[in-house]
Amino acid sequence: KGYLLAVATNRDSNSLSYMLKEFVMYDLFDTLVGINQVKNGKPDPEMINVILDKLDVDCDDAIMIGDTNFDIILGKNAKVSTCYICHTKEEDKKVMECNPDYVIYNFNEMFDIVK
Repeated sequence: KGYLLAVATNRDSNSLSYMLKEFVMYDLFDTLVGINQVKNGKPDPEMINVILDKLDVDCDDAIMIGDTNFDIILGKNAKVSTCYICHTKEEDKKVMECNPDYVIYNFNEMFDIVK
């Protein structure tokens, strides 16, 4: 409700679009930015900057939700809040070293953060 959603991925945007359409999720997102649309992939901030420009959103009003250390570093490099969604203990240690602003264990917890 009232939130703009985007995807920043090191995957090609065409394959991402195909996948999201297959899972009937494509229309949930306001924009997608893939590796083929930028010069620099994660964790360079370019993807987030492109998304913020496309959606006309200030970095203070954005949050990067991710499940890898590259996602959290990307968010930090782009000067947006970061949220780590935990899923494996092995990855948790690497990501926690990046000091995400928030840590959640399922997407429903995100609503508590963005209020």
